[in-house]
Amino acid sequence: MYCEANGIIHERTVPYTPEQNGVAKRKNRILKNMMNAMLINSGIPNNMWRETILSVCHVLNRVSHKKLDKTPHEL
Repeated sequence: MYCEANGIIHERTVPYTPEQNGVAKRKNRILKNMMNAMLINSGIPNNMWRETILSVCHVLNRVSHKKLDKTPHEL
């Protein structure tokens, strides 16, 4: 399979169970909080949120992971 060949762990969830969305909700909250901080500190208008989210995602993908000591980009 494609996922196995590329080291991707495919996890399935039960339909209509929002309780299982914890990881996605946490990641979205982190992205939103960092986006708000960047918008406030930089002084750019709020309508630039799309570009800010892309920048935050770019930064997070290049910060090393605690356990693996590698960045998500390297993995």
